[in-house]
Amino acid sequence: MSNIKYVYKLKAQREIRTWPATFDFVNKAAAALAAAAGPDFEAKPAKATGGRGRARAAVVAGSPKARRAQAEHGNLQRALGSVRI
Repeated sequence: MSNIKYVYKLKAQREIRTWPATFDFVNKAAAALAAAAGPDFEAKPAKATGGRGRARAAVVAGSPKARRAQAEHGNLQRALGSVRI
């Protein structure tokens, strides 16, 4: 077995996390989760967070009916297992 040396480069990691392709992938995953959770759930577009600059999207309940379904049945957690990207 050979020795492998990994050099962690913060600048390169931040660049990868903020590529447009990364944002597209995160948006696609959020849209798939919102569709699997139900018709009243909506995906908020990804934006860069402070600090480490990660692409982060959100899936939220868009109506009182969806909030109730989430609280009683956990629709978002159930949908997480069914989404494949």
